[in-house]
Amino acid sequence: MRKKRPLTRLCNFWRGDFCKMLAYRSLWFPEPGLHKPALETTGFCRPTGCEKHPRKVAKLSLTLLEVILAITLLTALLAGVFNLFRQGVQKNVSARELKQQVLQWELFQQKMRTLLATSSEGAWIDKHPDSALPALFIVYQHAADPDVAMRGEVMGMLYLNRAKELCLSSWSAQGATRVETLLENIDTWTCQLFDAKQGAWNVAWPQAKKEPPAMVNITLTQNANATAFAFFLRSSDEKILYKGQP
Repeated sequence: MRKKRPLTRLCNFWRGDFCKMLAYRSLWFPEPGLHKPALETTGFCRPTGCEKHPRKVAKLSLTLLEVILAITLLTALLAGVFNLFRQGVQKNVSARELKQQVLQWELFQQKMRTLLATSSEGAWIDKHPDSALPALFIVYQHAADPDVAMRGEVMGMLYLNRAKELCLSSWSAQGATRVETLLENIDTWTCQLFDAKQGAWNVAWPQAKKEPPAMVNITLTQNANATAFAFFLRSSDEKILYKGQP
């Protein structure tokens, strides 16, 4: 049997045993962050890049799937948060509008209570060119006002104009005038004066009538909702008798 030369043995070692040793080394001592490569049984060569790191490619595809899922979940989460934010803004705007409306009604009620409480000649109902419906006329005493010309005895007219605004026009004895908008978006209004002697509400009360009314009833309609206000007049001294079943 022919003996192999040392160079031939070295070449065989390089081709076979050394490759196996490198493969086993990669199997038991893998590089940091890489999976253990599978040992190739066919041929004595080091595995290629794709064969050496089979889990690395799978991990990249899984990361892409995770990114897609994360984007989907983030989109759904942002849509829910935006919907909640929109609902909160709408409720805040509705609450602010309702608060503003309630404040306007309270200011109107306080204004009318103050005017009718200082009425000196009572009140009457008459027509006016600026009013779409019959207006309420009041003569009252205005003591405190920034405008000196509007102090003293003032005649006021409460009416609903054609722009659906409930306004109060005032004329002073010095000739000064003022127009105030008390309420807006009023569809219609009705005014009734209470006759204490007859015990009934009247929609017609001329100025020539000697007896002043005892009460004023104002009904305002806004968005198909009617709201009624009742006020006492200062000039009414007679007692109001309410008839009812015993």
